[in-house]
Amino acid sequence: MRDFIKGTEVPLDEKSRFNVAWHAGLADYFAGNYSRAEKSFTEANRLLPELPDVRRLMAEAKNPPPRPFPWATGAVVVTVVSLGAAGAVLATRWKRNRYRIRPSEVLRLIETSREKPIILDVRDAATYMKSPVKIPESRHVAPDELEAGKLREIERDRTVVAYCT
Repeated sequence: MRDFIKGTEVPLDEKSRFNVAWHAGLADYFAGNYSRAEKSFTEANRLLPELPDVRRLMAEAKNPPPRPFPWATGAVVVTVVSLGAAGAVLATRWKRNRYRIRPSEVLRLIETSREKPIILDVRDAATYMKSPVKIPESRHVAPDELEAGKLREIERDRTVVAYCT
């Protein structure tokens, strides 16, 4: 090859301008920068006109392939939103139920404590009168009496259990 170009104007140590444009176009094309790739391919086509690969990639850069739907990103977003919603639901349930006590625990308190807990039946008056269920040794206090602060004297050192439906 060197013998073939000996005596011509072709410099041996200089980079080919076509190769620089072609490689820049390929790098931009595969990075998804189609408009910059099209400019580089146009330059490469000007330097060596009508090469089939250059023409094909110029046409593809003008009309790039459609981008696929980002399923991975969508899955991550849905997962994060779902976990956040589940966390919010659990936090709300914990906040609402943190002072609740099971009937079995109330029974255990009644049977084992030295001082029995104070059981307040806080159903409204109409519901309390209609209901056949009344807890023995409980005190009926209507909700409006609680809000108004008309509660009878309750010892502060005893456990208070409120019952409502």
